[in-house]
Amino acid sequence: MHGTERINGVDLFVRRFGDPALPMLVIVHGGPGWDHSYLLPASKLRDIRHVVFFDLRGC
Repeated sequence: MHGTERINGVDLFVRRFGDPALPMLVIVHGGPGWDHSYLLPASKLRDIRHVVFFDLRGC
């Protein structure tokens, strides 16, 4: 699942992989001006974790 989610009154782009019942692994990209796309290979962990990527505000 991916799309915009409102978190504490702020719309952020979030992308999720795996079963939400699994332990969560939150992956945050580096620095302003980047997004999560270069980290997507980590989505392969979806069988053992609920992998959540989000783009920092303004990125």
